[in-house]
Amino acid sequence: MRPPGPSDGRGGWSGRAEQRVVAEAGFAYGAIGADIHVFGDGTPVYVLENWRPGEAVEDAWLGELPSRMLNARWEVVGFTGRAAELAELRAWCGGGPRLGVRWLHGPGGQGKTRLAARLARELADDGWKVVTATEGPGSVLPPPGSQDLRLDGAPGLLLLVDYADRWPLSHLTWLLSNALLHDPAVPARVLMLARDTGPWPAVRAVLADHRAGTSAQELAALGDGDDPAGHRARMFTAARDGFAARYGVAVPGWMSPPPWLDGPEFGLTLAVHLAALVSVDAHLSGRRTPTDPAGLTVYLLDREHLHWARRHGDGTHRLDGDGARRSDGGSREAPWTTPPEVMNRVVFAAALTGPLAPRAGARALGGLELGLPAERVLADHASCYPPAGADRATVLEPLQPDRLAEDFAALTLPGHAADYPARDWAPGSVRTLTGDRPAPGWIRRTLLLLAAAAERWPHVADGHLFPLLRGRPGLAVEAGSPVLSALAALPGVPFDLLEAVESQLPPYQHVDLAPGAADLACVLARRRLARTGDPAQRAAIHARLANALAGAGRYRENLDALTEAVELYRPLAQADPATFERPLAFVLSNLATRLARYGERQTSLAFALEAVDTARRLGLMEPTATGTGGGALLVNLASRLRVAGRTAEALEADHEALGIFWRMSRTRSSEAEGLSHLSACLNNIAMLLPRGYLGGRAALAALEQAVVLDRRLAAGNPARYEAALAGALRMLAEWLVQHYELAEAIIRAAPDSPGLHQPVAAGWRQRAVALAGEAVDVDRRLLTGTPAVMELQLAESLRVLSRALAAAGQPEEAAVALAESAALRERLAEPESARPVDVAEPPEPVDHRRETMAAARTGVTLCAYLASVDPEAHRPLLAEALEHVGAVAPYDRAGLADREAAVPLWQELVDADLAAYGPSLVGALGVIRMVRRTLGTDAEDERAGAEQERLAARIAAAEQEQRRRRLAPRLPWGPAGEIDAEARRLTEAGDDAGLWALALSVPVADGARLARALAGRWQPPGPAARALAERLAAADPAVPARRSPAAPDRELPVLGGSADGVGFAHGRPALAVNGLQPDGRWALRGFDAGSGRLRVLHRGAGPYGWEAVACLGPRRVVAVLDLPEPPHQVLALLDGGAGEQLAEGNALRGARVAATADGYVVGLARMRGILVGTGGEPPVAVDLAGTGLSRCDRLAVDQTGTRVALTDGRRTVLVGLPEGRAIAAAETGGAAEAVLLGPDLLVTAGAGGGLRRWERHGGQLRETGAVDTPVLHPLFAVPSWRVVGGWALGRPHFHDTGTLDPVPEPPLTAGLSEPVTAWKASADGRYVVHGGSPVGAGPGSAPRTLLHDLHHPAAWLARPAAAVTADDLPVLAALAGRAERRLRPLLGLLHDVAAHRLAGG
Repeated sequence: MRPPGPSDGRGGWSGRAEQRVVAEAGFAYGAIGADIHVFGDGTPVYVLENWRPGEAVEDAWLGELPSRMLNARWEVVGFTGRAAELAELRAWCGGGPRLGVRWLHGPGGQGKTRLAARLARELADDGWKVVTATEGPGSVLPPPGSQDLRLDGAPGLLLLVDYADRWPLSHLTWLLSNALLHDPAVPARVLMLARDTGPWPAVRAVLADHRAGTSAQELAALGDGDDPAGHRARMFTAARDGFAARYGVAVPGWMSPPPWLDGPEFGLTLAVHLAALVSVDAHLSGRRTPTDPAGLTVYLLDREHLHWARRHGDGTHRLDGDGARRSDGGSREAPWTTPPEVMNRVVFAAALTGPLAPRAGARALGGLELGLPAERVLADHASCYPPAGADRATVLEPLQPDRLAEDFAALTLPGHAADYPARDWAPGSVRTLTGDRPAPGWIRRTLLLLAAAAERWPHVADGHLFPLLRGRPGLAVEAGSPVLSALAALPGVPFDLLEAVESQLPPYQHVDLAPGAADLACVLARRRLARTGDPAQRAAIHARLANALAGAGRYRENLDALTEAVELYRPLAQADPATFERPLAFVLSNLATRLARYGERQTSLAFALEAVDTARRLGLMEPTATGTGGGALLVNLASRLRVAGRTAEALEADHEALGIFWRMSRTRSSEAEGLSHLSACLNNIAMLLPRGYLGGRAALAALEQAVVLDRRLAAGNPARYEAALAGALRMLAEWLVQHYELAEAIIRAAPDSPGLHQPVAAGWRQRAVALAGEAVDVDRRLLTGTPAVMELQLAESLRVLSRALAAAGQPEEAAVALAESAALRERLAEPESARPVDVAEPPEPVDHRRETMAAARTGVTLCAYLASVDPEAHRPLLAEALEHVGAVAPYDRAGLADREAAVPLWQELVDADLAAYGPSLVGALGVIRMVRRTLGTDAEDERAGAEQERLAARIAAAEQEQRRRRLAPRLPWGPAGEIDAEARRLTEAGDDAGLWALALSVPVADGARLARALAGRWQPPGPAARALAERLAAADPAVPARRSPAAPDRELPVLGGSADGVGFAHGRPALAVNGLQPDGRWALRGFDAGSGRLRVLHRGAGPYGWEAVACLGPRRVVAVLDLPEPPHQVLALLDGGAGEQLAEGNALRGARVAATADGYVVGLARMRGILVGTGGEPPVAVDLAGTGLSRCDRLAVDQTGTRVALTDGRRTVLVGLPEGRAIAAAETGGAAEAVLLGPDLLVTAGAGGGLRRWERHGGQLRETGAVDTPVLHPLFAVPSWRVVGGWALGRPHFHDTGTLDPVPEPPLTAGLSEPVTAWKASADGRYVVHGGSPVGAGPGSAPRTLLHDLHHPAAWLARPAAAVTADDLPVLAALAGRAERRLRPLLGLLHDVAAHRLAGG
C-alpha cells in the first residue's frame, strides 16, 4: 500500500503516463496520473473515477419507480435555487491557495449532491478535470480497466467526496495524500459532502500537513427571509415541470405549490422535490396527495411495492446493456422470479448493507433464508436497482436518496404508528446481518443508517438499535469512531447502554477510536454528574473524562476536567487519605503535564512533586507495589524537573523509575506494561545523561534499545504503541546527528589531539535520515486518528528529518521538511492571550557533585539493564559504568555505599568472564578496603581482604588456563618440552582421549612417545585407530634425531651470510643468487637445489645493475636491469648464457618481479597494472585501474603460484593469475607490504608497524586479527611451520599465523647463533634461507648462509602431523618409498597419522 504523505507528488510531475494497477482475484483496476491505495489483501480503500454527467435513461424506465426520479444521478430536475450557494462555491474554486478543501454540510435531502453535480458540470464545461472518490472497502469494487486521471493542461481539478462524514479518517487522509491533488502547477479543490461537521475538525487538522486552505459551508434550510416560501415555491414548480415531462403529461394549471409547503419540515430540497413528485404521480394515478413528509414517503414506498408485484412473473421486461429496463415486446430474458415479499426483504437488506461485491452480497442474503437462490434474487434486485454506474460490478444498491432508504428501514421495522405495514421479519434480518463475529464489513453503514433513522423515527432507537447494542455493545466499537459519535449524539440513549458500549473500549488509548470515545465520554460524564452530588464520584467522573479528552487531543477541555478533579479530590484526601490520596496523586501528575503544555511550569512542577511525594507515602515506589503507577509519576516528575533545569533530581527520578519498570518487565503478568514504560524511561535517561558520559555510548545504547522495545510492542499492538515508536525513532535520529556532528567538528578542529576524538560510526547520516523518515511516516499515519495529539509530534519529527537531511547533504529536501514543520507549529501556536503567564523564578544553583553522582548511578543501572538484555554487547559498557562510579565516588563514607553497591554487579561480570573483569573487581575491593580502614571497620576490611586474595588467585589460574588454551593450537609446532608438559597435564586430568588427539597432531617422534605413555592404559576407539596407536608406540622416536647424510640444510655460496640477492623459483628446486662471488666479482647465478650446482648467468657492472630478480629454473631468470642511458630500465630473460629483452621503458622503474606457477609477474610502481609472463615469453600487460590501486609494485605470490596480493598503502587487492582478475579487496589503510599464507589468507604489515590478518569472504577481505609490532620489512611466511614475520631492528621477528602472537624462531633454523644475518622463505613454502655463525664458532668465524628444504625427509619428520595437508599426502607417500631406508617407516607412519587426522579420526 502506498503510504500517504505530502511528499507524494510534490517533486514535480514529469507528464509521463504512469499507471498503477491493482489486480485481485482476476479483477484489475488502474489509475493513470494518480495513486491507488489498497489494503493488504488488495482491496481498494477508495476508488477514483472521472466524473460523468447524469446518464440518459428512458422516461418509461424512470416512471416504473417514481423514486428513481429523486436520484440526483439521473438529473430529472434541472438545477434551480441555491444560486447564492453555487456562486460561493464558484468563488472558492477561483481563488485562494493552490489546494483548497471545503466541507459542505447539511441534513440529508438538503440538496448537497445536486449542488455538487451542478458545480461539477459548470467546471467541466470550463475545462476543469472533475473526479469522484467513492469509499467502501469490501463493499465497492472499482470499475474494470483504467481511469485516465492525467490533468493534461486542465486549468483546475475538482474532487468530489460524498458521504465524507462516514469515511474513516484514515481513509480520508490517504485520499488527501494522493498525488492527483499535488501537481504544483494545477489548482485543486476537494469538495466533501457531509450531514454534519463532527469529523471536520479532525480532517482540517490533517490538511494542515498539506498546507491546504480549508473552509466549511452550511447548506441552510430553504427560505427567502421575508418570503420564506419563495424558494420552496420556485423549486416545487421546477421539480413539478421536470417530473411531468418525464411522465409525458402536461401540468394542469391548478397544480401550484401547496400551502402546506411552508412548514418547517419542508426546509429540505428533497422534501420539496418529494412533494412535487408525489403531486404529479398522484394526479396521474387519481390518488390523493399526502400533505406531510411521512405520508409522502409512504406514498413512494407503496409505489415500490406495486412495482415489485407487477414485476413478479412478468416476462415482458428485459435488461438493456446500460442497466435500464424497457418494454418493447421484443425477445425476452428469464422472467422475474422474486416474489414481492422476498424483494421487500432484499431491499431492506440493501438499505442496511449498502452496495457490496457479488460474493459478499450473496453471503449477506444467505443468512436470511429467502428460499430462492441468492444469485437469482440479486439479479432481480439489480434489474430494479442497478449499481451506481453501469460499469460497477456491485449488488444490493440501496434505495435512493439516502433519506428514503432510512425512512424505508424505519417503517419496515415494527413500532411506528404510520400508515405503512411493518414486517415481523425485519428485526430478525437486522440481527442476522449484524450477527457475524467479527462484525461484517458493512456494520458501520448499518449502525449509521439506524442512528440517522432514529433521529426521525424514535421507535428505531428504542425498539431496535438500542436492544441490538445492548445485546452486543461491542458492535459500536467495531464500527468505529463515527458510530460512537453518532450514538452519543442521539437523544434519549439509555444510560446503561452508553456504559455498556464504553466498557467495550480498549483499556488504552486507540487513535482510531479516540474522537468518538471522547464524544461518548462527554455524554456519559454529563449524565453521571447529573445523577450524583457525591464529591468522590464527581471527582472520579472528571478524572475519567479527562483521560478520554486527552486521547482525542481536546486539551483545553482536558485541563478543565483535571482542574475540577483536583479541586474535588483535595478535601477528600485531607479527610480520608487512605482512600483518596492515590487518585489525587495521579490526577495531580496529569494536571502537571497539561499545565506544562500551557506554560505554567512552576505550578506544573509543584503538582508533579506533590504527586510523587504522595505516592511515596502510599508505598507505590516499593518493590512490593503493583502496577506502573509509581514509575509513571516519577517519569512525569523527571520531565518537569528537566524543563526546570534541575538535571540531577531529574536523573534521580528517572533512575528510580527505571528500576520499577525493569522489575515489572521481568514479571510475566506485567511484562508488556513494564516494557512500554521502560522504553519511555530509556529515552528520558538518554536525554539527561551528560553528553560526555562514557563517550555517549550509554545514551546511544539506551535509545537503540528503546526503538527495539517499541518495535516489538508496535508489532503486536500498532494502535497502542506506534506513536511511542515514532517518538523513539525521532529521538534516536536526532541523537545521531547531534553526537556525530559534534564528534566530527572536534576532529576537524583538533586533528592533532586524538585524546579528544570520539569514534564516528560509518553511515550515520544515512541512518539518521532513514530513522527520521520512518518517524514522519508513522506520525502521518497516526495523524488520521488523533490529529490534535499527533500534530505536534509530526512537527518535531519533520524538524529532526530536516536536520538529518541537511547533515546528509540534501539541503533542498531539508528546507521542505523544515517549512512543513514550521507551518504546523505556527498553526498549533495558541494566541498569546490564551497562554497563562508563569512568572519565572531565579534558577537554583547547580550542584555539580550531585549531578555527577546521579548520572553515574543512573548509568550503572541503565547499563546493568542493557547487559541483562544483551550480555555480549553490553557487558563491556556495564564495566565502563562501574569503573566510572569508582572514579567519581568520594573516597570517604559518602562514597562507600556506591562502591559497595557496585560489587554485586562486578561479581556478575566476573562470573561471566573472570579474565576480562576480575582485575577490575580486585581493584574495586582494594579501594573499598582502603576506605574502610580510614573508617576503622577492621573486621569488614579483613573479610574484603580475604575475598580479594581468593579472587586474585582465581584470576591467576584463569589467566594461565587462558594462555594455555590460546597457545594450544600452536602446541604441535612447539618444542618437545612444551609438548611433554601438556601431556602430563592431560594425564593428570585423566584425559586419555585428549592425549591421543595430541599424539596425532605433533611430529611423529613426539607422537611415538605419547603413544607409548598410553599403551596398556587406554585404547582409542575403532580398529584402525588402535592399529595406528600400536604402530606409533612401536616406533623409535630417536631415529629422526640422528643426523642424515643428506641433511635438509645446504650451504649457499653467499658472502656474509646474507640473503638479499636470493630469488626463489616457484614449485621448482632452484634459486637465483645475485651478489658478490668469492672472487670479489659481481654476478647473477642460478643454483640447482637438487644437485647443488651453481651457474653464472650474467656478470654485472655493480650491485645496482639488477633491480629485481625472479628465478624460473636453475638456468633461467627474469630480471629488471637498471641502465645509465635510455631506455634506463629493461626487463630481460637470462637463459643459460643467452639474454633476451622482454620489455623496456620508464614504467619499469621501481618494478618488482616474482616467480609464479606458470612464469613470472612484474609489479609496476608507476602504473596501476602488472605484467604477466608465461614461461620465458614476453609479458602481457594487465590493467588494474578498476581495482582502486594507485601502484602495483608491492606484491606477494601465494603457495599455489596462481594468486598475487597487491597493496598500495591504502588498499589491498587479491588478483588471480594469469588472467589478472580481481578476486577480493579491502581498504587496508597503512598496509605497506603483504604476504600470503594461502590462496584466501594473507597478512599485511603496516607502514607504522603492526600485523593484520585477512581472510577472503566472497569478494571482500575481512580482518580476522591484529597485533602491534615494530615496522616489519621484508615479510616472510612458512605456513607449514605456522610462522609469519619480518625483519625489524636488525633481526627477524616471528609470529603465529593463527593468533599473530610472538613465537620463537622455528627449531629447524635456530642452530645458528646470534646475530642472525638472514631469514627468507620461498613463496611456495618449500625453502627457507637463513644465515648466521654456527653455534660454538669462534669470534672471527665467517657467517654462513644455509638453505633449508622443507621437502627433505628429515624436514618432513620434524613437521607436526597437524601441518600435513591433503595435497601433501601423495608427496609423503612417494617419499616413503625412496627416502633413506631407516626413515621410510616413520615417513609412512606420518602419512597414515595425517590421513587419519584428515579423515576425522
